[in-house]
Amino acid sequence: MTINFTINKQKSSLNTVYFAFEKEIKFNSPEHDKILKQIISNKEFQASDGEVFTYPLMDGKKLERLILVGLGNKEKFEELMTMLVKYFNLANYKFIAYQSKGKEASFIKEVNFINLNSSDKLKKVIEEMEIVGQAINYTRDLVNHPANKITPKYFAAEAMELGKRHKNLKVKILTQSEMIKLGMGGLLGVSAGSQHEPQFIVLEYLNGKKGAKPKVFVGKTITFDSGGISLKPGENMDEMKMDMAGGGAVLGALKAICELGLKANVVGLIPACENMPSGNAYKPGDILMAANHKTIEVLNTDAEGRIILADALSYADKYKPEYVVDLATLTGACMVALGTFRAGLFGNNQAVINKIDKVGTAIDELVWPLPLDEEYSELIKSKIADIRNLATTRLGGAITAAAFLKEFVSYPWAHLDIAGVAWSDNSKSWLNVGATGFGVHLLVELLK
Repeated sequence: MTINFTINKQKSSLNTVYFAFEKEIKFNSPEHDKILKQIISNKEFQASDGEVFTYPLMDGKKLERLILVGLGNKEKFEELMTMLVKYFNLANYKFIAYQSKGKEASFIKEVNFINLNSSDKLKKVIEEMEIVGQAINYTRDLVNHPANKITPKYFAAEAMELGKRHKNLKVKILTQSEMIKLGMGGLLGVSAGSQHEPQFIVLEYLNGKKGAKPKVFVGKTITFDSGGISLKPGENMDEMKMDMAGGGAVLGALKAICELGLKANVVGLIPACENMPSGNAYKPGDILMAANHKTIEVLNTDAEGRIILADALSYADKYKPEYVVDLATLTGACMVALGTFRAGLFGNNQAVINKIDKVGTAIDELVWPLPLDEEYSELIKSKIADIRNLATTRLGGAITAAAFLKEFVSYPWAHLDIAGVAWSDNSKSWLNVGATGFGVHLLVELLK
């Protein structure tokens, strides 16, 4: 197998990259054949794992660089192909929707995989991971767009458009009157301060065994989180457009699942709204009733994500699911505990927790299981309602938030707090500043 791709960073600079395996250095390039043979003959390039050799060419005013990259042992490399294609897509992404014309959307212009047989397992891996990589970048786009574009209604329209493109995906949006009938007091309460009506998005992909219990994916979607009446500090509030990364991951995962045609029954549930302060906004001290009839004492309106998830997790019960996984940029406390390298993992079913942990490790979407003992549930009991949306102590904040969610599940369930991993500060060389798309690959791989 030979992989060629071309990088074009500037109009005056052209880079062509060739990959090769050690002990099997072959290139398919009529244009640069003579130079490549010379490099190999001189043993300037051995194709050992991670080896990079650069050869500059000057053609008039245009500078061209030939870049040779070693892949090491071929047999071992085949196991890594999934990650190679994934990171091609991640590293090649740039969000330029609001920049002036002429900006390059990506710097890898072309990738060619040469001499792959139609039966080659690598061919299937490449094709599948290209779909997953594009779905990850689709999610990154959603999360990177500003909140004046990605409103709850816009998010719902994106889901509907996805349904139109894929006949095996049924999408419906619950109206506000339907939410009232269903008793979704959490979602309705949080959204009351915004001029944008809440949207409850249901995506059903039933392509598995008829009658088999579905897996349900739930994604927190606060398209902008000001904190509401409990207003956040102004510093870095602009980043709160990313508080819908959980819903973005669910939508991206469903996109990939449809395009891969996976044989599975999957339901996506996305409660979407804004959390804004106004004369209509819900307030500290209010009591809300969720769809399962449990009452919630509001201590802080900036702990809103768990409140809208309460309705979504209650709604999931109607599907009698095999298991439910929710993803949410839920707590700063999880970032304090785990930083920006792992998502917090909680749940009530050890088999589901173990499966997510194993899959996350395999695909480099790392998680870390945290406890969810009954002692934490005691900290969210209210004296005037069933539970409170803020614990009696700041300690263990990510766990007490998960304990709140546990009150609304009656099935095998896992919760991923992705607050630290959904957004990149550019500490990883393959990620630009902004959305990471964390969770898309994880959900897809769970099904596979």
